[in-house]
Amino acid sequence: MDRSYRLIRLLSLMGCCVFLALAGCATAQKEQVEMPVEAEMSISNTPDPEITPVEEEIEEEPEVVNSPVAGLEGLETWELIGDDSLVNEFYEVKTAVTETMDGSELRITVREALYDEMMDMEAAPMTLVTISTGGYEVRHPLYPDRRMDFEYALPKSRPQLLAISEHCGCVDPYADLVHLFTVYRGAIRPLGAVSGLDDAEADGLMDPFVYDTSFSGGLGMMESDSAPVVRFFYSVDKGRLVGDSRKYGPYYRKNIERLSDIIVKAHAESPDSGDIAPLLEKFLYYRAMGAEAEGWEALEADVMLYGEDGFPQLSAGDETPERISLEEIVSRARKALAKSMEDM
Repeated sequence: MDRSYRLIRLLSLMGCCVFLALAGCATAQKEQVEMPVEAEMSISNTPDPEITPVEEEIEEEPEVVNSPVAGLEGLETWELIGDDSLVNEFYEVKTAVTETMDGSELRITVREALYDEMMDMEAAPMTLVTISTGGYEVRHPLYPDRRMDFEYALPKSRPQLLAISEHCGCVDPYADLVHLFTVYRGAIRPLGAVSGLDDAEADGLMDPFVYDTSFSGGLGMMESDSAPVVRFFYSVDKGRLVGDSRKYGPYYRKNIERLSDIIVKAHAESPDSGDIAPLLEKFLYYRAMGAEAEGWEALEADVMLYGEDGFPQLSAGDETPERISLEEIVSRARKALAKSMEDM
């Protein structure tokens, strides 16, 4: 029994030692854990530095300004100029005159666009011309690249014409237009746009013409400002423009003869170099006269003056002329003619 008692006593003492050891370890751990807390508390007690608040930038939405011509978006020209309310809203009257043409009283009213923004709109002309006679009225739009003074004339012609000029304001010398009108059976009739008017028959009467600029690009053989451009004349018949090669044949023939003399003299003076522009201009007069096949034959004959090796074209800045074969000249000319027809 004493032995059992001593064993129980020993176990009790060992349990106390284990408990005390565990308690000591817990205390040490508590101290180790609490130390950073004290340090953290000491740091947290330090006053915070002053921080300047950053204001967030807010992008302002752009102010929406309604365009004064927004109501014209999507309209076709005829829808605009045919609507009296729109015409009164977007145009103001600048000129109103009365003329007499072939015994009919002609009332011409010119309106200009109120807003410059309309210049960038295809359907909104900058100038609107109203021409009325005998209860008939024509509203004709003009599209200059800038505001312009209205110009019209009643040239001496048969039948009498009203000619309204439209200047493009560009460097192209052939881009300006003349819009023609006539009175037929008591009504005003638009004839279309031409390049100008001139006295082709030397009879004191002005005849409408358009420029044939088919070769104005130079065909790769000359500068564009040296390229040939000819006039194609029209007559007015029953309220419309018609090409009349018989009427203007003498004018074309006269120019063909003039150019033939120039070509022969140029070859005599310089058989080894030349300028092909007169040869091509001569062809264009044949074409204007309605004799294109004859024009090709004349072009071939003129080139062959310089030999079978081709035409010795002397370009600006070159010391030695370049021989261009007849086949190449004809090929370039045909391509230019085809392109001009596509662009019409």
